Amino acid sequence: MRVLILNLNPSFDHWVLIDKRPDLEHVLRGTTVVHQVDGKGLNIGRVFENFGFTDYLCVNMLGGTVGKLIESKCKELGIKTRNFWIQDESRINTAIVRDYDGTTSVQMVNEAGPTATRSEVEEFKRFFSDLLQDGDVIVISGSAVNGFLPSDLVDIARLSCSKNVSLAVDISNEWLKRIVDHPIAVLKVNDDELRLAFNLDSGNLNALDKFRIEKKITLLIVTLGAQGAIAISDEVVYRVSPPSVDGNYAVGSGDSFFAGFLLKKLAGSTLKDSLLSATACGAANVKNYGAAIFSKDEYHDCLSGVKLFEVTNGLLYRS
Repeated sequence: MRVLILNLNPSFDHWVLIDKRPDLEHVLRGTTVVHQVDGKGLNIGRVFENFGFTDYLCVNMLGGTVGKLIESKCKELGIKTRNFWIQDESRINTAIVRDYDGTTSVQMVNEAGPTATRSEVEEFKRFFSDLLQDGDVIVISGSAVNGFLPSDLVDIARLSCSKNVSLAVDISNEWLKRIVDHPIAVLKVNDDELRLAFNLDSGNLNALDKFRIEKKITLLIVTLGAQGAIAISDEVVYRVSPPSVDGNYAVGSGDSFFAGFLLKKLAGSTLKDSLLSATACGAANVKNYGAAIFSKDEYHDCLSGVKLFEVTNGLLYRS
C-alpha cells in the first residue's frame, strides 16, 4: 500500500545550541548547529526511512535556492520525494536551544514562507491528481504555502476520495474545519487544535465520539502532549501514556507519533499496537535536537515504558 504525504510548506531548519549563558543577551553564540529539512510531511518521511518503510512519496512544493537545498538534502537522507516547483523562495526556520543552568528551552523562529500564484496552485492540483493511484493512503499534514487556500485543500480531499484512497489527516485551524466534511480514515489532532476549531474538550468523551460519528471519521486520535493520547473508534476507546523521558526537545513529537502510528497500521497491526508504537516514537523524539530524529534503540527503550488501557465508561452517546 503506497503512501503519498502532502508537504505543502517544507523548510530548511537550523537548530542552534547555546550551552552556556551568554555574556550579552543580544549576542548569542552557538556551540552546535544541526541542519535538517523540515515540514510535517518530511518529518514523517524521515521516520519511515528510519524504520525501513519505503513505499511512500513526500509531495513537496518547493521554490528557489532554498528549495534546491531541501531537494538535495532529501536525496542525501534517502527521503523519497516528488517535487513541484514554484517561483517564490522556500523558507528557512531557526530554532534557538538554550541548554544551561540546569534548564532547557527551545524558541522557534518560523519564516512566513513563499507565496504560490493561483496558476501555480491550480497546476499543483493537476500534478497531484496525476500521482494518485487507487488504494493509496494520502497523508495530509501541516500548513501550506501562502496562496494555497482551504478550498484548494478541499479540492484535493474531494479528488482523493473519488480515487478510492484513504485520508490520514493532521492539520489545524480553518484547514481542519473544512476537511472534516470529507470521510477521513484517521484524524490526529492535538487538544488545543480541537478546542480552537470545534470548541471540543478532550476530556468529554461523549462529545468527541458524537463529533467523530457525525463527521464520518473512522478513527479519532486526540494527542495531549506529555499526557499521551486518546483514540476513539467504533469498537473501542484507548488512553495511552508515554514513559518519563530524559529530554526536552518536543518539536516534531506529534509528527513522530503520527508516523509511528501509520507504520504499524500499514503493516496490518492492531490499533493497540499502533498506538503503542506511535507513543514510543513521540517520546523518543524528545531526546535529540531536531524533529523526528531518534534511533531504533531509543524507540525500543521508550516502547517498554508506554502504558495503554481501554476506557470502559463515559460513552453514553452510543446508547
